[in-house]
Amino acid sequence: MTPVENIATSSKISRKVSPNFAKSEDGQMDCDKSQINPRLVCLLNPNSDQAENYSRLRLSLETLRSQSQSFVVGVTSAEKGEGKTLTAINLAGALARSPNTRVLLIDLNLRDTSTRVLDYLNLKTLSGPGITEWLDDALRQDGEPRVSFLPGFNLHVLIAGAKAGSPYELLKSSKLSRFMSAVRQRFDFVIVDAPEVLNLPDTDLISRLIDGYLVVVRADHTPRQKLAETFNLMQQDKVLGLVLNDAPWQ
Repeated sequence: MTPVENIATSSKISRKVSPNFAKSEDGQMDCDKSQINPRLVCLLNPNSDQAENYSRLRLSLETLRSQSQSFVVGVTSAEKGEGKTLTAINLAGALARSPNTRVLLIDLNLRDTSTRVLDYLNLKTLSGPGITEWLDDALRQDGEPRVSFLPGFNLHVLIAGAKAGSPYELLKSSKLSRFMSAVRQRFDFVIVDAPEVLNLPDTDLISRLIDGYLVVVRADHTPRQKLAETFNLMQQDKVLGLVLNDAPWQ
């Protein structure tokens, strides 16, 4: 995958404190590299040419981020099948290559259980509640959602959990807003794997929690009309840029 970025030159970042965020240590997870999706090049082969392309995207985000504040970036696309989840994980992996940088990858796709972050990372044995279980009263579990640490990649991961029955209500909850404000105090970068834009209100709800979106566009796949519709639906000041995926020069 070869990302091509076109990042805006400014971003507004809010910084809030939430006393309700769990203070417990993150759970460490062993991650078998042989079982990880081979397209996660920034984790498996960080010095490859493909991974270096994500480093260009990393540089753009590092330039935008204020040194004293966290930067929360959503990764979305017009429709399914554009490669946004792989892009989100690779971008998080590229940012986490710096040993002094704390990076959190959050799966906020609460509807689709077929292309989850934990599947790409082969974390099917991950224990503890995800975002859905933590937010949904009907599935409530004690404590905060478990943020797991993958020491081999210097990467923290928060899974989505079970498929949400009412994702709209969960995403607009004040509980999620407080949690997202709290993670800004702990992490330098937060990468959010968000749902697709078309036919869903989710990206609008998530936009209030993040500093901006990267929109993944799959070369020779995304119709121009669909892409135009996507940008018409999004808040323009929340669009950081495009990531071109599966470009023909790969």
